[in-house]
Amino acid sequence: MKKRKNLLSEYYNKINSFDIFNSQLPEFPYIADIELTNFCNLKCLMCNQVYMKREKGFMSEELFRKIADECIENNVALRLIGLGEPFLHIIRYRTYDIGVKSKICCQLNSAYLSLKEIKGRIQDFAINRDGLRVPVAPGLFDYHIDWSGVKQFQIVQKQKGILQLKISLNEKSENEFNKISTRLLNDLYIVFGEQFIFNISYCDRIENTSRGKFRYFIQEMK
Repeated sequence: MKKRKNLLSEYYNKINSFDIFNSQLPEFPYIADIELTNFCNLKCLMCNQVYMKREKGFMSEELFRKIADECIENNVALRLIGLGEPFLHIIRYRTYDIGVKSKICCQLNSAYLSLKEIKGRIQDFAINRDGLRVPVAPGLFDYHIDWSGVKQFQIVQKQKGILQLKISLNEKSENEFNKISTRLLNDLYIVFGEQFIFNISYCDRIENTSRGKFRYFIQEMK
């Protein structure tokens, strides 16, 4: 069996051989750890992400490109790690392309394969008040949101930074709309922070698409 090569070995060797007492510190680090997002759906038992109190969010593509360009120019390895899952960010579609074109060494932690290109699925991203794309699924299906009493739900976006949440309720919960909507609003703002304004409305039923599929999020912004 062919032995796998650690792509970061060159950089780790530099660090291990560095004489901190008799050498001048380099102008740039050998390795840069970048946290693209602190959203995560892996729920690893040993991770302290569950205890994280800071607001969840995403690094802008502009900032990431600036960091990546500096790392490329100064031969710095990138590790996309932290308390989040890098592939949940929209710029994951472009991150690996930058690495390939620039021959930059890049390591990340994720449950998914590294993809050079991906098409479609832009409809699964909402546009926050700053005009940035935010993946909806990680937030909606985050364990912190209590969907009890809700039979169906669907989010529709027609304006930047505003999300309309439509819910239908179980028979036992039909008279508890105000209580459930208040609870959901609180949970949604905990997960999404101040990126969006949420409006909740009640409906008897949420229809499937013409193909018979159910869509939990509909992006109507052009």
